[in-house]
Amino acid sequence: MDQNTPVKAPGSTLLKVIGILMIIFGALSLIIGLAAGALVGATSALAEEVGAEAEVGEALGAAGTYTVFIIIAAIVEFVAGIIGVALNKKPEKAMVCLVFGCLTIIVALVSFIMGIVSGATATNV
Repeated sequence: MDQNTPVKAPGSTLLKVIGILMIIFGALSLIIGLAAGALVGATSALAEEVGAEAEVGEALGAAGTYTVFIIIAAIVEFVAGIIGVALNKKPEKAMVCLVFGCLTIIVALVSFIMGIVSGATATNV
């Protein structure tokens, strides 16, 4: 092996592939989150116009909160994917990838807990 040939970082290909997938799914989640936000806003305006009951307002408030969280989670996933792809050949920057990986895990756990607290199941989603 030549002295000038850089050593390939272990796991760099996997990091690049996962980073690309995170970019794709983060972008899709962001589009869906923004569309959901627009729908929640339109529904809220319509409910206010027709004088809907308080329960409808509370449900729309919760939906708005979840929508904001979806958008934040999508941005974290998208940025983590970009960082993973950009830094996959730089082992000295592995800590940055690790931090964004941990952020993604925390966001997933918070989403899981929000689902449990709201009582969401496969039958009533």
